[in-house]
Amino acid sequence: MVCTGSKSEEMARKAVKTVVEKLRKGKIKIKKDAVVTVQNIVSSINLGGKVHLEKAARTVPRSMYEPNNSLA
Repeated sequence: MVCTGSKSEEMARKAVKTVVEKLRKGKIKIKKDAVVTVQNIVSSINLGGKVHLEKAARTVPRSMYEPNNSLA
């Protein structure tokens, strides 16, 4: 199961626990307790204008811009 949209790790863990409880109440067999692994954290910021993404990717260490991998 993937839980998205949480604002914190605590919120993600609570959401998973809630889903597991509801599944069990609905007679859906869950073999063991949920083990939550936080894999990705996403943050956002409004920079107030346009940013040249290729230049930004070259400027910021350990960043990349891959327009061909876009889902759009």
